[in-house]
Amino acid sequence: IVLLDIEMPEMDGIEAARIIKNKFKKVKIIMLSMYNSYDYVKPLFELGIDGYLLKNTSKKELLQAISIVTQGGNYYTPITKQVYEEGNKQKSRTMSTLEAYNLSDREVQIIILITDGVSTEDMSKQLSLSVHTISTHRKNVYRKTGLSSPVELTKFALEVGLIEGS
Repeated sequence: IVLLDIEMPEMDGIEAARIIKNKFKKVKIIMLSMYNSYDYVKPLFELGIDGYLLKNTSKKELLQAISIVTQGGNYYTPITKQVYEEGNKQKSRTMSTLEAYNLSDREVQIIILITDGVSTEDMSKQLSLSVHTISTHRKNVYRKTGLSSPVELTKFALEVGLIEGS
């Protein structure tokens, strides 16, 4: 069993999981992460990771997850499964609207990060992309949507169901 984090210095945990799953089919992977959003959970579920826990999980739950995965099972926290299932439902609802704008998956991810107030530099670190690449994606998002500010983009994201209001 390998315990991975999404945020790692040399390579992110998603890429590490991809390499491990491709090269070592029998290795089990449990992801520990602070991220509890569809954009992070989805690629890991698609890779077939064996467990996903939030970093604030208890020692007892971590040991339980390791035990279940060791015995051939999967362990996903209820909230992780819920995030994944709700993300899939919301993604299908919003895709028809977003398709009209011809936004890529990465551009949608950038919109969500902009509405969360994440800076270009922090996006660069989170997504392992250069600042220049993030800036290009930001420009493309504004050009394709015809919007010109983060406030307008947030309204757009709420209207199409990319984010939820509080």
